[in-house]
Amino acid sequence: MSNKYKAVMMAIYALVVIGSGIYRIVSQDGGTTGLYFGLVMGGIAAAGSLLFWLNQPPLAYLDSFLAVSLVGGWFCYESFVKKGIAQAEPRQLIVIVITFVVLILLILPPKVPAERSSST
Repeated sequence: MSNKYKAVMMAIYALVVIGSGIYRIVSQDGGTTGLYFGLVMGGIAAAGSLLFWLNQPPLAYLDSFLAVSLVGGWFCYESFVKKGIAQAEPRQLIVIVITFVVLILLILPPKVPAERSSST
């Protein structure tokens, strides 16, 4: 997967995380911490997207793995340990699934162009 595709993927992930925070404050009273978490983590993911777009892979990977691990780790903790799976919110479970998909796609190596053999 090329860096441009990873940039687009991280931008979509940033929007999902920000949307999750906005949904939290709209759906429940007192959800301001969820909004702040979504905005901060979405901002970190958006920074990773920008770094991939600017072709700065080491910083982009560091930033993206930070965002993915914090979001995925917190939602897994809150859904499976703190509340239990029976009381987990659907938005948390959706973000967990998306987080693992993004993590798998981040780990995929960049596409290396095939060597061209000269026929002389």
